[in-house]
Amino acid sequence: MKQTFLTVILAAFCCISAVAQNFVDDAYVDIRTGFAQSLQEGEYNGGFHVDYLNIHLKGHISDNLTYVLRHRLTKAAYADNNPLNATDFAWMTWQATPKFSLTAGKHPVWFGSFEFDEDPINVFYWSKSIADLYQYFTLGVTGTYEVAPSQNISFQFSQSPLS
Repeated sequence: MKQTFLTVILAAFCCISAVAQNFVDDAYVDIRTGFAQSLQEGEYNGGFHVDYLNIHLKGHISDNLTYVLRHRLTKAAYADNNPLNATDFAWMTWQATPKFSLTAGKHPVWFGSFEFDEDPINVFYWSKSIADLYQYFTLGVTGTYEVAPSQNISFQFSQSPLS
């Protein structure tokens, strides 16, 4: 099992480096590990564990077409109600004009919370509103218009995370 896992990781990095010559602007892996221990009914259990092991890819296909992908290697790849379970997000953005862009794919639902823009690997305690969402990342389309530098108006159409 361990050899298979390492082989898959090495193959992924080889593929990433082969593609990186043309279309990948940023490729990295992040990991969060921890140590947990418990004492239940006189039995001690403790050890190190991996909470997150993620692959990130960001790049461009053309001058006005970009993509972003984050896939978790520590999450079940398929669930009955979510076939893209281990892929947090995979979207493409088309920059139609210098001020208007259109994004489509699996991306975060704009729900509104202080940890909205945070990577889950950096959030240790979720707020109640986000923790209750079954599917924080979902398929959708977002249109964004830049009103002024660093000020945008966006409209998002996606599946409701509350249903």
